Amino acid sequence: MPLHPTTLDEEGSRSSVALSLREIASWHDIPEITEKPSVRASVPVLQRGLVWNPAQIELLWDSLLRGFPIGALVLSAKITGQDKETDSGKLGITHHLLDGQQRCDAISLGFKNPFRHPITDLATQKKESILWLDLNPDDEAWSTREFVVRLTTPSHPWGYARNDSADTLRADLIREALDVINVNPAAEDYQRPSPSQLFPHISVAPVPLAWLLLSAKEMDFWGTVRRHLERSGEHAWHNRLRKFLDDKDSAGQRNRISAAIQRIESTKIIALCAPSDLLVGSRQEAVSSPGRENISNIEHLFQRLNQQGTRLDGEELAYSMVKAYWPELAGPIDKIAKQLPATRLISLAIRAALSSEEREKLPNGLSVSGIRAMARKKEEKTVRVYQYIKEELGHGCEQIDIWLRYHKDENPSGLLPVHIGSIALDSPDIFLLLLTLAKRPVSDWEQSGTGWPKRLQALVTLTHWFGRNKGSLANRVFAACANQISLANINGALEDALKAGDLRPIHSPAALERFLLDDFPTTPEGTRFKEWNWWQHLQIGDTDEAKQRRKEQWDEFLWFRGQNEILLYAQRDYVDRRFHDYDPARKDFWKGHNRPWDFDHILASTYLHWKQGDFKPVCDQWVGTIGNLRAWPFEDNRSEQKQTAIEKLGDYPEKQRQSFVNLDELGGFSGQDEVRWNPVAAYAFVTVCSRRLLRIYRDWYDSVGVAELIPPHNI
Repeated sequence: MPLHPTTLDEEGSRSSVALSLREIASWHDIPEITEKPSVRASVPVLQRGLVWNPAQIELLWDSLLRGFPIGALVLSAKITGQDKETDSGKLGITHHLLDGQQRCDAISLGFKNPFRHPITDLATQKKESILWLDLNPDDEAWSTREFVVRLTTPSHPWGYARNDSADTLRADLIREALDVINVNPAAEDYQRPSPSQLFPHISVAPVPLAWLLLSAKEMDFWGTVRRHLERSGEHAWHNRLRKFLDDKDSAGQRNRISAAIQRIESTKIIALCAPSDLLVGSRQEAVSSPGRENISNIEHLFQRLNQQGTRLDGEELAYSMVKAYWPELAGPIDKIAKQLPATRLISLAIRAALSSEEREKLPNGLSVSGIRAMARKKEEKTVRVYQYIKEELGHGCEQIDIWLRYHKDENPSGLLPVHIGSIALDSPDIFLLLLTLAKRPVSDWEQSGTGWPKRLQALVTLTHWFGRNKGSLANRVFAACANQISLANINGALEDALKAGDLRPIHSPAALERFLLDDFPTTPEGTRFKEWNWWQHLQIGDTDEAKQRRKEQWDEFLWFRGQNEILLYAQRDYVDRRFHDYDPARKDFWKGHNRPWDFDHILASTYLHWKQGDFKPVCDQWVGTIGNLRAWPFEDNRSEQKQTAIEKLGDYPEKQRQSFVNLDELGGFSGQDEVRWNPVAAYAFVTVCSRRLLRIYRDWYDSVGVAELIPPHNI
């Protein structure tokens, strides 16, 4: 097991070492830092990825500029086999960093000069976050910061709020930030700017923090900053910085800033070095007995260090252990993980490796102790997992991508990356089923035409969106297809799942249309329309038995009316083109405020929230459904809060198509305040909303061919 150190050098034998911030930053190969550090540390492959949020990064730098201690790092001598693939070409790696990765990455970010050369490659620039310092900020009574360090990221190139929690900016402020560079988020060709095209909003005199840090050793400190400014091309924030540099009244503030930078230059971070006798081997490793987990000292240390600070979840810890025991697999895994975080992929890969057609069920996942035991025993199961990850996992993921991934011409019924990632994260047994199917030889598949991609699209969306017990569903299909993967076998498994209650009843679009129209008022007059609601609509029937059956058939099925993923499917062509750089493998992108799209109410919800009116209750039943929502760029959506659908879409046929809204529906979505008190406006809104809800459902049902997979269960 490659968890032991190489021979300790002189530095490795020391109990501690004091490191400058420049030395720590140099570990990340920053061109402007030419000094060769005595200690050059790298993150071992068993370490996790980045998890710090913007507030943590900004406040760390405020602490550093103020001279606050930020805690010690923990190093070990190089651990055999734990070099990352990206370190293969680097010289002089002396240590591995066991604790402090997030702090070291935040420190290095402060030294990275994003404007080293004029911007020529926006695709590359989009991936780079930038740390700034507002040299002369307004007083902020609601912040504890002494120095206003601001982070801009690909998700938020306009930065975050200036409070200690670094909240996301309001939409009107985002729009102001875009106005500064003359960018209109409503334009047809709009793409979110990169951090290097913008700067932190509501900043008086922003400057890249790196310009200050890299000028610290220069005799003419502010002159060097000015030279950075003149060499970096022209940017919207340059005049603000020039004004501060030229302002005689700002001399005191400049002295305060330069003193803080000099404090940074003299700051030392203590790195504690793990002693050699702790890294050679543990007593548990030396003494093997039944029931004892043979855990190395380095693994003990890693786990205990990660019980502090930001905690690892179970899958992250399991992934770290896989990389610890098989470090050579880390590079291939990270390259394969295109649609979902590597932590989830490796968890599913282990289960897929242990699956076989002889089993009646899909295998359960392995705990950290299970992974450890499997790696140590080096039995047949160990070989299967290792070989599957190394040789088959990449092919399996590619095959799933071929089956599922949307392409306008080659796979128009396919799914978006966000759908595929959501299946893996929220319905892991369904994604595992796909990995096992991808392992099967061609001879196992029923050779009935070339329709398997659509059938699998139908299978995974049907079970992902309408499954009650997804683990049981996946096992039923897995067992039914043990001998042959055929449409009939899948049909049978889904029929059994319906009977057992593992799958919600599925209805055809025609049946859904009849249900929506069933006993619905034909005119807006009278109390029947005013008092209509979903619950009462489920109570239609001549007998209690009929009402109960109607409820059983439709109640949980109607959950789809709030399923935004079905809406995204209807808008898949638009989302694929407009948000093509969305990366579902990044866990931070799954946070709603980091996604590039928002869910816009076509009839703005502000016309109903916290307001009264005779027809407010019936409109409330529809305003939050996908019939009244569209996926739209966050920064454009929030700037249109009170615009009517006619104002937003009336003169833009392409936007109507992108929004999945028909021209003749715009009036019904444009009732504004009248929907609360005018029966005609309220009725028009409910009518167009129900029509669009039905059209969204029909698009999915017909596009993937759900009826071929399982007959509709209509009442």
